[in-house]
Amino acid sequence: MDLDDKDHELGDWRISAVARIAQDVPATPQGAPAHKAGTPLYVVSSVKMDNGVNIGFTLPSAPALALDIASRTAATAVELLRSFAWRDVITPNGPGLSVSDDDIPALFDFFQHCMVVSAFSYQALEVFCNYSIERHMKESMAVKRRGKKVILSPEEIERQLSTSDKLDQVLPTLYDTSTPKGKKVWEPYRQLQQSRDSSIHLKSKDQKGSEYSTLYYQFLSGNFVDFPKAAANMIEYYLSGKPPRWLVHWKKRYA
Repeated sequence: MDLDDKDHELGDWRISAVARIAQDVPATPQGAPAHKAGTPLYVVSSVKMDNGVNIGFTLPSAPALALDIASRTAATAVELLRSFAWRDVITPNGPGLSVSDDDIPALFDFFQHCMVVSAFSYQALEVFCNYSIERHMKESMAVKRRGKKVILSPEEIERQLSTSDKLDQVLPTLYDTSTPKGKKVWEPYRQLQQSRDSSIHLKSKDQKGSEYSTLYYQFLSGNFVDFPKAAANMIEYYLSGKPPRWLVHWKKRYA
């Protein structure tokens, strides 16, 4: 979708869903106000708190929140990476570079930011998959799990299948498209997945950081910069040229 001149009237770009009322709506006897045609219409959440007070708010898009967190954090991580002062040192493999002692706190901040980028970029895909299953899947489906064909309900698929299996086996059916596995969007996703898994489940090799292929050195190579885009591109793959408003806005801001 293209953003028209009146898009700003619809509110924050991270809103889950928004439309305009097609015709005038009169006030109700219960006290709900009247609304004119063209008034924005949102999905809202309302709940009664323990103290008896009713609280409500417009629902955000969970993928949009995750992508925004990842993208903002990636920008800060880039700034941190550029700020380091490097000094010449002798490493076990010969002459090299090391971050200055004064910049060690900034280096650690950088690693933390990269971990957040990995986690929330991946979370955008996780919540998109689960939203798609809840919204579009009404019956059980045959899938491959641990090398065996099983039939799972939507709730079981949401809980039991990995995100990769959902992307490969489930969402192509829900969105009437082919699997992204083996296509251009898959390899960036795999790199994101590996970084996220290493960030969440830090292995001893990553904690030592003694090889170029480990988490810390991959972050220093700048691989984290493309993680939000990898997630956004995978989401867009399923939407067949009809991205939601929040994704259009994300691309204008960050892509």
